[in-house]
Formats: sequence, structure tokens, C-alpha cells
Amino acid sequence: MTNCTHPSSNGDEHGNLICTVCGETVGQMGQPYHFHEEQWNRFQETDHPDPFAIWLDTFLAEKEINIEAHVFCKQGPSGPNYIPLAVVIEFMKLTGQEEQNKIQMMLVKLDFANAPIIPLLDHLAGALAV
Repeated sequence: MTNCTHPSSNGDEHGNLICTVCGETVGQMGQPYHFHEEQWNRFQETDHPDPFAIWLDTFLAEKEINIEAHVFCKQGPSGPNYIPLAVVIEFMKLTGQEEQNKIQMMLVKLDFANAPIIPLLDHLAGALAV
């Protein structure tokens, strides 16, 4: 595998992700190649749930946010990207501790002010546009 930085890939018959720009193998299907291995391993661990993930799931449930009902359209270098809220949530859970702390602090501030949180989640979706 390489450190290919091109934004798109397709799977081959062996389950490998192949970059559509340079043709190099960049990862395995079912395992996002652009995550750091440490983050992916933390995501895969089911015996020790991440406290931020538990807090975020609880927060969204209390706010009655329907994760399946929101899809954000963000412009990226490749054109429009339709990013489901569920994907944004998973990326929030995979990010580093410092970023998680900042996200949590902002969500708590918005909640305290009784402000909507969807605009913040829409903003975070912009970071995922390719």
C-alpha cells in the first residue's frame, strides 16, 4: 500500500482499494485508507467504548436528532458531495482527543444557548468533502 493522496478510489475483485487517479493500491475495502491506523483500531474496539462516542450518542438522542434524516451537500474539489449525518458522526468519533474536546465544548455551548446544532454539523461535514 502507498500513501496516495488522491481523493477517490474503487475496489477490485480482491477487495483492494485502487486509486482511480494513479492506479496504486491504497487500502482494503471496508477499512478507510485515509484514517490513521491508531484511529481505525480505536474505532474497531468494541470491548472498551470511547467515552466521547457514548457522550455524543447520548447527546444526539436527547436532542432527538434523527441521524438518518440529514444529508449535507458540500462542494469539494471533485464537485458536490452528499454527506449523510451518520458519516459526519462517525468521523467525529474517529478524530483525535483534542478535536473531540473542542467539538464537545462547542456542542455544549450551543445546547446551553438553546441554539440549533445542525449548522455546526453541516460545517463539520465540509471537512469531509473531496
